[in-house]
Amino acid sequence: MLPKLSLRVTHEEHEIVTCPARYMCLFCGRRWGKTLTWRYRTLRRVAEGPVRLAYVTPSYSQLFPEFTGFLEHPAIRTLVTKSRTQPFPQIDFATGAKLFFRSFDRPMIVRGGGFDELWVDEIQGIRRSDDFYAVIWPMHSDRRGNIIVSGQPRGRNW
Repeated sequence: MLPKLSLRVTHEEHEIVTCPARYMCLFCGRRWGKTLTWRYRTLRRVAEGPVRLAYVTPSYSQLFPEFTGFLEHPAIRTLVTKSRTQPFPQIDFATGAKLFFRSFDRPMIVRGGGFDELWVDEIQGIRRSDDFYAVIWPMHSDRRGNIIVSGQPRGRNW
């Protein structure tokens, strides 16, 4: 059972957290709350039971603070059964859920499979779209999971 958290979520964030769609794109300006929305959605999915989730970013320097912040949150810590940082960060939960963190610093290492949901944050930072299709798309195909991309509209690339 998910611990009681005082979540302040806007109407728009709540729609994304609860949306059942398989494919979603979230493009908003800075400080809108995209990463916060990922955290809320992930908490909800983790509480549902044994799911495999992945959070993907363009760089490890963006990914690792999210891993440690998620892991060290007092309300979430009670759900964590184990965690590791090598070969890539991962958190296992008492509900049977697993949360994997991957970065695009070296795209071919991102590979993995069988994810129920992938959230690709700061998609505009992934320089080559063929990396996305060669690496990310197969990661969710095994389980026909959800894929969510979020980032800032910059007028190019995506």
